[in-house]
Parts: sequence; C-alpha cells; structure tokens
Amino acid sequence: MKKIYRFKLFLVYISIVFPALVFSQKLSRDLLILKNGNTQAGRVLSSDSVNLTLKKYDHSIQKFPWAEIDSVRGLTCKIFFFSGGLGISHIDQWSTLLYQNVNSTSQSFNYRFGTLKWGHWSRYAELVFIGASPFKTQRLGVGGSYYIPFDYSQKVNYYAGADANLTVVANNSNYLSLGLHFGSEYLYKNKHRLFAEMDFQRAIFNINQNYSFCFMAGIRSGKEFGKYYKKLNSTHKLP
Repeated sequence: MKKIYRFKLFLVYISIVFPALVFSQKLSRDLLILKNGNTQAGRVLSSDSVNLTLKKYDHSIQKFPWAEIDSVRGLTCKIFFFSGGLGISHIDQWSTLLYQNVNSTSQSFNYRFGTLKWGHWSRYAELVFIGASPFKTQRLGVGGSYYIPFDYSQKVNYYAGADANLTVVANNSNYLSLGLHFGSEYLYKNKHRLFAEMDFQRAIFNINQNYSFCFMAGIRSGKEFGKYYKKLNSTHKLP
C-alpha cells in the first residue's frame, strides 16, 4: 500500500516539474523597453556606452543602441517579498480534553516573508493564526513554491508547493504537520501580487488524524535584490 502511495506522489511530482522544466528553457530573463513603446524580451549578453546586445527568444542576437532604449528591467530577478492573507480554515483534530474528534471552521491570518529566485522558485517562512474556538491554532514553518508552467514575471501566474510546520494548539497537544498548496497570482504594476491559494495540512508522527484545509486570498509586495537593473540603466554596463 505504501509503495502505491509513493508511486502516486512520484507521478504527481513528475506531472508538475517536468513540464515546467521544458517550458523554462524557452523563457527570457530581461526586458528592453524601447522609447517608441515597443518591448524586446531575451537575455542581455553584453553592454557598453553605445550598444546593448540581446539574445532573443528565438536565439537570434541583436544589438540595440542605448539611444533607442528607455530602460531595462528584470523578468526573473531575485525579489524579496512580504505577504499577508486572510482566509477561511477548517480543522479536524483530536481533543485530548474531550477525547473525541472536534471539527471547527473559522477565519485565519497568514503572513509570509521570503524570496522569489531563478524565475520559478519561491522560498519563505510563514506564521499562521487560526481562531478556531476552543482550539486556537498557530503555525510556524518554512516552505517553497514552484511557478508553473512559466516564470513569475507573467501577468497571471500559477504555482504549487509544500511546507513543514510546527502547529501549536491552545488547550490541546502540539504537533508537526506537512502541507501542500496551490494558487494563482495577478501581477499588479510589476510590484504587487494579488493571490488566491488553497492549502492542505496533515499531522505527522501523530496517531490522531489531525488535518486542516484553508482557502485564503491576499497580497504580496516585493523589491528587487541588489539593484542590478538600476546600475545597468544608469551606467550602461553590466554590474
């Protein structure tokens, strides 16, 4: 039975990661915004005071005079972000006081701090408050997400991931839990990300069948790390 379960998890993993790896080979990293309003996506190979050389999506190489370029920005640069979300959580857990299963549904608050990196990856630490009376719950953990099938520079993004948490429950036993989540984002003004996400948690090393699931929505705000493109636009040289 365990072998079948592990095989199913492996199939799910392959179905998510393999298409993402295939698509990612064709993705661009840099975006040239020209003074005539047009844009060109690709990867900056070199730059001097006169020209910028770009390898485009179709693998062709083209030089653009800086006199025609308004600015260059990153599509998949490293970004620090902070997010806050409000959701509805349902918890099914064993009560050590009542000696029976207790179900509760209530509001939850989710806070994350982390980085977006390499076009696809998100890594974060999170803190979750769930006001499920009489067992108010807090979770502290770490996790990651993978953006599929394209990178996180798109106007609309989709992602899936996992996390590990220490779950602290008032008036009840604490436990470790593993979670899976998937969601979507809308990129607003190239800085803010409006998101909706579904999260499922399951207790581990616990004979009581504790689990929870949550739907939440919120906003992520981020800032580029290292000022790479600010330096490129001001000096016209690769940092």
